[in-house]
Amino acid sequence: MEINDYSKRKSEGFIELVKLGEAVAIVQKKFDPNTGKELPSEVQALDIKSIENQQIILKDQVSQIDALLSDMKKLLNVKGGEIK
Repeated sequence: MEINDYSKRKSEGFIELVKLGEAVAIVQKKFDPNTGKELPSEVQALDIKSIENQQIILKDQVSQIDALLSDMKKLLNVKGGEIK
């Protein structure tokens, strides 16, 4: 699953989350690129711990980017978010 498309594809009805006992899976609709005919859906198990770990890593990356941008703007004497 391409995480960047999750909300869009969910709202369009192309993917949905399902509970399988104590686990979660994502069901993705598939289509033949030549005919547009719907193919059997793809089911992929999701591990909540793995998704949480990805979130932690991305939040840390955003924090590091924020710090870098802040230092760059200070160095360039940026005020109000605009570079002079």
